[in-house]
Formats: sequence, structure tokens, C-alpha cells
Amino acid sequence: MLTLKRRKIILTLTLSGVTLLVPSILLLNQPSNLTAYVNIYTTVAAAVSFMQSFAIIVSCIKHPPCRVHPWILLSTGVGLWTVAEVTWLLHFMMFGEAFPFSLADFMWIAGYPFLILGLWTFVRPFVKMLRATGFKVRRHLAWNVTVISLLIAFAAGLLVVKPIHEFKVEFPSAFYVVLDALLLLVASSSLSIFYPSTYAYLLTVITTSFALFAACDLLYMLARTYVFVPADLLYAYTYVILALGFYAYRKLSSPT
Repeated sequence: MLTLKRRKIILTLTLSGVTLLVPSILLLNQPSNLTAYVNIYTTVAAAVSFMQSFAIIVSCIKHPPCRVHPWILLSTGVGLWTVAEVTWLLHFMMFGEAFPFSLADFMWIAGYPFLILGLWTFVRPFVKMLRATGFKVRRHLAWNVTVISLLIAFAAGLLVVKPIHEFKVEFPSAFYVVLDALLLLVASSSLSIFYPSTYAYLLTVITTSFALFAACDLLYMLARTYVFVPADLLYAYTYVILALGFYAYRKLSSPT
């Protein structure tokens, strides 16, 4: 039987999905209004993700010896992504179109190092402990490295076959795919180290969100546009999944 918390998470995912899909379907014949709604939804969902990650920091400070440093890094990364979403929304509202490379892109790119370092800082002490027990960390990472390398190779291959004048959309999108791949490598490695504990279940939710972000960036690159409704909807919903991952972690780690 599902626990109350899991039921709450499933209910939240369902209601969030309905809130995103129903208005989007009604606005299909109004592209500009549809894009505006999805952008607003995305920004709100990103802000909720940031608030949930920041709530973990507050919880760690209140309940030591919870390690707060990894979450400061993770929250900073999500915070930069949230600023990017706000910037993108304002940019779109002001100019009515998406520019190939803007201030929002700098914020998104700046967020990746914090997210990668945050995940690595979170899992590093456990790697040392597992090595002491004879756990073969390298073996567990080999599959992750292989899959992520294929993702990077796929993105690079798409660029190679494109003429230089067509890099306007593909190159920034491919760059994001590479960053997504590096983030996924650390996230999936963290997941494999904690498997099959409860923490692995929560990291699965967070890792899934990063994998979906990577899928969205691939879709944008293949569609050769930054406004692509299927990718836009998936991208917006992914922030909901990320927020719920942070929420579940906070509830699990909090003694109250």
C-alpha cells in the first residue's frame, strides 16, 4: 500500500500535470498565449524547486549534523536556473521571441557547475566509506560513463553534419546536452552508490528530472528551435518532478 507521502506526491504530480496540459490544449490555436502560459508555468515551477532546495538548507541548519554544504551548492545551481527562467520569461514578454543566446543562457550555464559539485560533494564521503568495505566504485561507474559518452557523441555527431551557418540553434543546444551529460553522470553515479536504499529512491526522482532536461535539450536541438511545444511542456513539468524530489528528501531527512 502506498504511504501517505507517496500518495501526496502522486496527487501533486497529477494535479500539476493537469494544470499544465488542460490550458495548453485550450490554447493550441493561440501560439503566443500558449508560449506565454508555458513560460509562466515553467518559471513558477522553477521557483518552487528553488524554494524546496533552500528549505533543505534550513532543515540541515536546524537539525545538525546534517551536511549543509552540498545543498548550498545545489540550491545555488537551482537558484541560477530560476533566475534564468525569470530572465527568459521577461525577455519573451518584452520582445515576443527567443534570442539564440541571451543573459538567461549565461545563468543556465552558470548553474551547472554548482549542481555537479553539489552532487559530488553530497556523495563523496560515502564513496570513501564504500571503498573501505571493498565496494568496486569504478565498476559501478563504468555503465554510467558509457551511456553518457554515447549521449555526448550523439550531440557532437549532429553538429558535425551541419553547415557552420546552421549553428545558430544547434550549437547552444548541443552545448547544453554536453552539460546535461556531465550532470547526469554525477547524478546517476550517486544513484548507483546509494542503491537500493531509500536515498536511492529519492535520487532516482532527482536524476530522472536531470535526464528529462537532457531529453528536452536534445528535442530543441533536433527541432532547431527554442519554442517547441512538446519539449516546452516536458521541460516545464520536469521542474515539478525536481521540486518533489527535493521535497521528499527534506521530509525523509528531517527528524520532525
